[in-house]
Amino acid sequence: SIATDEVLLLNHTHENLDWVKESTDIFYDEDQDSSIPSVEKIARLAVGATVDGIEKVMSGQVDRAFLLTRPGGHHAEAESAMG
Repeated sequence: SIATDEVLLLNHTHENLDWVKESTDIFYDEDQDSSIPSVEKIARLAVGATVDGIEKVMSGQVDRAFLLTRPGGHHAEAESAMG
C-alpha cells in the first residue's frame, strides 16, 4: 500500500513532507551515485510496505517480515531527507 500523509507525519515534519512533494521527479542520491525517479511515490510505497509488514507480524498473520525497499532513508530525520 502507499503510505498516507498521516502516516508520514508520525515521523516527519509538515515542512519536510511539503519539500518532498515539491521536489523534482528525479532525486540524486550522492551516497549511491545514482538517480531515483519519482522519489515521493517510491518512498510512500516503501513506508507502506513497512507498515503492512509490521501490522502482519503484530496481528500474528506472519512470524516475521523482511523488506527490501528503496530509496534509502535509514539516515532520514524528522526535518530532513538523508540516506
